[in-house]
Amino acid sequence: MTQAIEGFRLSAQQRRLWSLGRDGRVPVCQCAVWLSGEPDVERLRSALDAVVARHEILRTGFRRLAGMQWPLQVIAERGSCALESVSGQGGVEEQLTAAASAPFDLERGPVLRARLAGRLLVVTAPAVCADAWSLRTVVAEALGGPVGEPPLPFVQFSEWEHELLSTD
Repeated sequence: MTQAIEGFRLSAQQRRLWSLGRDGRVPVCQCAVWLSGEPDVERLRSALDAVVARHEILRTGFRRLAGMQWPLQVIAERGSCALESVSGQGGVEEQLTAAASAPFDLERGPVLRARLAGRLLVVTAPAVCADAWSLRTVVAEALGGPVGEPPLPFVQFSEWEHELLSTD
């Protein structure tokens, strides 16, 4: 039985990052911010889910069929951010390490995780989905910052890159 999925090729950078991953552990990007005032966990959860709904790459899973060297990016219609609220003990380094230590399920997601430790918010994503700049954008949008024009979907960039690299 042949399995068919609709997906998109990885970019060159994603292929490089994918090759670094082992046993569900992949390179991650993180952003940490101190929130002013007492955070409203449910409001924060809703705001992060809205950001995931806005950005396709944060709803993307990675599926590799038999015989494929690289997985395909498969975009889900819906997604969410896994938000964990923990006791505020430990410093920033400890919270970053704890947030990065759990493996990601890159096939099923979620690919965006947030850890709230008191007023410290740590946002973590696999590097195949986000970089430092994009995580700053995620946090700014979730905290009510300017949204602006809809972003270029990453798969469009990836396909453009493949076209560019295949021409003289």
